[in-house]
Amino acid sequence: MSGAGGFSAALERGDYEVAALRLLLGAVEALREASPSAREELIALLAEPAPPPAPRTHTARRRHR
Repeated sequence: MSGAGGFSAALERGDYEVAALRLLLGAVEALREASPSAREELIALLAEPAPPPAPRTHTARRRHR
């Protein structure tokens, strides 16, 4: 089973740890199969820091009673 197929099946089962590992496997497979120039671009994208989370707004809060 490919990384992508295993990812979907694990998500459907609610097995999130396995899903995360399958997602990582899919990324590694994509890097391995990519041409050298595409591989460099993929690695550069993975190395970029994640954007900061969006600020919470008043509509995102739940009311507690």
